[in-house]
Amino acid sequence: MGIAFGLLSGWVFCMAYIVYASGFYFGILLGDDSNYNKSYVSKILSIILIIGRRITSFAYVTPFLQSVEQARSAITLVFRLIDDEDTHEVKPKQIPRNSSDVYPIIDLNGDIQFENVSFAYPARPSTLVLQEITLVARAGETTAFVGSSGSGKSTCISLLLRYYELSSGRITMNGQSIADCNEKELRKHIGVVGQEPVLFGTTIYENIRYGLVHATKDDIEQAAKQANAHDFIMNLPQKYETIVGEQSVQLSGGEKQRIALARALVKKPNLLLLDEPTSALDNADEKLVQEALDSSCAGRTTIVIAHRLKTIQNAHHIYVFANGNIIEEGTHTTLMAQKNSKYRLMVDAQQTESTQVEVNERIDEVELEQCQNQKYEDSRSFNKNETIDAHANKMLASSTPFNQSIFLRLLFMNKQEWIPILIACIACLISGATQSLAVVLLEKTMNASTRLF
Repeated sequence: MGIAFGLLSGWVFCMAYIVYASGFYFGILLGDDSNYNKSYVSKILSIILIIGRRITSFAYVTPFLQSVEQARSAITLVFRLIDDEDTHEVKPKQIPRNSSDVYPIIDLNGDIQFENVSFAYPARPSTLVLQEITLVARAGETTAFVGSSGSGKSTCISLLLRYYELSSGRITMNGQSIADCNEKELRKHIGVVGQEPVLFGTTIYENIRYGLVHATKDDIEQAAKQANAHDFIMNLPQKYETIVGEQSVQLSGGEKQRIALARALVKKPNLLLLDEPTSALDNADEKLVQEALDSSCAGRTTIVIAHRLKTIQNAHHIYVFANGNIIEEGTHTTLMAQKNSKYRLMVDAQQTESTQVEVNERIDEVELEQCQNQKYEDSRSFNKNETIDAHANKMLASSTPFNQSIFLRLLFMNKQEWIPILIACIACLISGATQSLAVVLLEKTMNASTRLF
C-alpha cells in the first residue's frame, strides 16, 4: 500500500514537470516575431505556473487517500459482521438473558464446578482451547490456575463471566448451571481484576464508583482501604477528586491496580476473579498489591490466575493447565513434594530467574551508590580558590569528545546506520539544492525573455 501511494505521489510530480517543459516548448512554437512581447510572455508563464501548481497540489492529497483506504479496509469487516446475519445462531434461550422473569436468581455462595467443559472460540471452531476439564473451586477458598500462556486459564474466566457459550459440558455455581441464569445478575456478584486495569479519565472517586453506581462515599473509602489504596489517595493534593489523567499516566502501575481492586471490591462480590493482577508490576508495587489481595480474598471465593507462582503458595487448591487440559492439582506443598511435577519445575525456574533479577537490581543499587559517592568526593575536592569557569574548563578538557558533543554520541550509538544516514543526508542536500536551482533558472528565463524586447 505504501509503495503504491509513493508511486502515485512521484507520478503527480512527474506530470507537473512535464507540464512545465511542454508549456515552455509550445509557448515558443506558437509565438512569432509579431506577438513576442512582455504581455505574451507573462501570459505563457502565468498559465504554465498555474497549471503546474494545481497538479502538484494533488501530491499533498495522497497521504490522506492512504488513510481513507485504510479506513475503508477496516470498516469492511464491520459491515461484513452486520450484514452476515446467517452466520450467527441465536439460541431461543439466549434471547431473554437479562430478564429476571425468565431466569432465576443465582446463588454464588456455594462451590463452583466445571463439569467436562470443552470450548473452542468462534473464530477457530476446530481448535479446542479447553478439552473436557473438570475442576472445583470451593466456596470461601482461593483456587489458583497456573500454566503456560495459551493453556486455557483466562478462557475459564471468560466462560465464568458468560462471554461465550460452552461447546460442551456445563459450569455450575452451588449446583445451578450458569447457562440458566441472568447474565446481568450473575456479573453483579462477580468482581474482576485483570493484568492491565482500565481506568477512565475522571476522578479516582468516580473510577471506584463505576464498580457500584449507587455506592456511598463510605462504601468507596472502605473499598479503597481494603485494596490498600486509601493511604496513597489521601496523600494526593486533591485526594479522591484527583483526575487520573488520560490512560492513567499520573499513577504508577501499583496505584492503578489497587484502584482497580477497590472498584471490584466496592460491590462486595461473592466471587473474585484475578487474572494475573501482579504480573506487570515491579517488586515494590507487587508487594503492596499482593498484601491488598491477600486481605481481600480472605473468606471470599476467589479464583486467581498466577504468573508469579510465589503469589499463590497459600492458595487452598492449585490446578496446573497445559494445552487445554488439567495435568496436575493439589496444594503448593503436595505439588512441590512431587519430584518431576510440572509445577515444581515452574517454581524452580522462577526462583532462579528471581534470584538473577535480585542480583541485577543489587548491582544497579551499588553502581548508583558508587556514582553518588564519586560525585560527593568530586565536590569536596573542588578547590575553593578556583573559579567556576576554570573548573568547568578543566572538566571539559578531561572529558572525551563523545562526552563533549551529544550529536557525536548519537552518531556513535547509531554507527550501524551510518550508510543509510549518509545517503539520506546527501539526498536531502540535493532536494534542497533543486529548489534554489529552480529559482535561478526561472530568473534567467525571465531575463532572457525580457531581452527580446
